[in-house]
Amino acid sequence: MAKLMVIGEVAQVEITRDPLDGDLTAKCQGHIKPTDTLPTLPACDWSETYDDMNDAVEFASDHADGVR
Repeated sequence: MAKLMVIGEVAQVEITRDPLDGDLTAKCQGHIKPTDTLPTLPACDWSETYDDMNDAVEFASDHADGVR
């Protein structure tokens, strides 16, 4: 099965679709390098739900690049 991943400078985020309601969930799968706000690499529990693929990718990209 294919996965939709957003891989940025500091994290990898997977986007999945709920088969029951069609909502999209962007969930951090792990950080790959420290940032100013995350000097170490603890487990990241960032996750958000979206109605629209464009929103999911935009905010997943922000997280993956270390903006959030």
